[in-house]
This record gives sequence, C-alpha cells and structure tokens, in this order.
Amino acid sequence: MVLAMIHNKGGIGFVTDSPMRDLVGIQNVGLPAWCSGLNPNSPYANGPGRVGFDASVGGQVVRSGDIIVADIDGVVVVPHARIDQVITKLDAVRAAETAMETKVKSGFSEQSRIIQMLIDGRAVMDD
Repeated sequence: MVLAMIHNKGGIGFVTDSPMRDLVGIQNVGLPAWCSGLNPNSPYANGPGRVGFDASVGGQVVRSGDIIVADIDGVVVVPHARIDQVITKLDAVRAAETAMETKVKSGFSEQSRIIQMLIDGRAVMDD
C-alpha cells in the first residue's frame, strides 16, 4: 500500500535498507523498489520519522538534491556537490568498461592488481 501511495503521488522509485513485504503487491504497483530482502511482518508505522532531512540508507547519507541512480545491480548515490564531476567522468568510465569487456570476451584473464596484492601481502591465497 505504501508503494501504491508513493506511486499515486508521482514517485518513481523506492529505496530502503530494510526488508519489505508483499512482493506480489509491490510487483502489481509497478514502482521499482530496492530493499534488503523480504519479510512477512508489517513495517513499523507509528514513528519515529522525519521528512525533509538527510537520511542514512545502507550506510550512505542521502541529502536533498542528490541524484539516485538505480538498476538491477543496485543503487548509487551521487552527492549534489559532485554531480558535475561525475558527469564529466562518465564517458571515460564507459569507454574503459567497454574496452575491458571486449578484451575479456577475447580471452583476456590477467589479474595484475590481484597478483600485486598477493605479492605485497594485501591479499592471501587460501586453497
């Protein structure tokens, strides 16, 4: 019901670091939602709660004006103060990921960063 009300108010998604309930109801509303799992219990509806303040979700502080980017892989918060900086790096990140994907599809398997961590002791091989 909460997601349906959010949808009715024009909301375009819902993120919580708590479990949610009523998967069928969530799917029927059609509003994308991210949570820590499913739980048969109802949410705590009697507070405490605040509206219009910073929120901590999954250990990340979310402030008014931040951009939330979410897809099937998860949720990222882009702080308002860093939006321009992040946007300027998007093309380079996309190009690097595309280049690496092409290399891996062609058989590339070098793990130089992991090898270096094994050499300098930051990682340990446990067979």
